[in-house]
Order: sequence, then C-alpha cells, then structure tokens
Amino acid sequence: MVWLGTCEFTKIGAHRYISINSSETIDGVIERLVSIKTKILEVKSSAEVIFLSCPIFSISHWNEYQGHAIPETFADEDIKLQEIIESFNTKLDSLNSTTSGPKFSLDLVKSSRVRRGRSRRNIQTHISYNFKDLYLDGIHPIEILAKLWLRKLQNLVLDKCF
Repeated sequence: MVWLGTCEFTKIGAHRYISINSSETIDGVIERLVSIKTKILEVKSSAEVIFLSCPIFSISHWNEYQGHAIPETFADEDIKLQEIIESFNTKLDSLNSTTSGPKFSLDLVKSSRVRRGRSRRNIQTHISYNFKDLYLDGIHPIEILAKLWLRKLQNLVLDKCF
C-alpha cells in the first residue's frame, strides 16, 4: 500500500503556513507512482500494489491552527485543493489494477438537505467536509478517525493477504 498526498500538493512557507504547491502536477505525482509500482513489480512480480486515496484536507484550517491572522483568505485555495485531490484520487483509481483502497474523504462528508423555494421538488443535497470536528488542525485526523482509517487498512490487508 502506498499513501501520499499532503506534501505533494501543498508547500510550507514562513510561520508554518501552507499553500498550494503550483510546481507539482497531478501527472507528475502519477508518473512517480507508476515508477514506484514498476520497481516493486520488478522485485516481486506477484505483488499487488494498491495506492491509497488522499483524504481531503483544509489549508485554511491548518493556517488558522498555526495562528494566521486571516485564515479565511485561503478559502479559494481550499476549493482548488479539493478539486486537485478529487482529480488525483480519480487517477489513482485507474492506476490501481483490481482493488482500490478505502475512500477516506467519505468519512469527512457532512451532507444536509436544503429546500429551495416552497416546492418539495426543489430539495437539494448540500455536501461539505467536516474539518473542524474531525481534524485536529485541518490535516491530521482526531484519534477516533485515525482508528477508523487504520481499521479500514487492516481490513484491506486481511482481505488481500489472508
């Protein structure tokens, strides 16, 4: 299992604030992963390499945790980062040959039904991510979420190896 993402798509600057790493591309990361997979399969051709999805995380929540005076200024970067991670995870799914790993971002989803107007037909589902309650600092999960993700990884290993 190979898991990455946080450091590939963000860079750390002064005062430990992070921002989008514009020099890193999704295709560049995927190329490196293909190279890693090739090297592993050269050593052990019967191995199955599974690339784990990158969970969505929040630049603005991390920067707020680090003491940034106006973390809301990173809201646009949060949206861009979410798009990058979703695109990256889609490409990872195609890179995994038979099995993809758990979708960690689904554990962060907070959905609500919103009615537009008076008609019952105009009910829409609004989806957002629950960073405040499930991440310590915008990137690192709280203990219960970390245990859940570890359990999902254990189940994947048990399913594949035993």
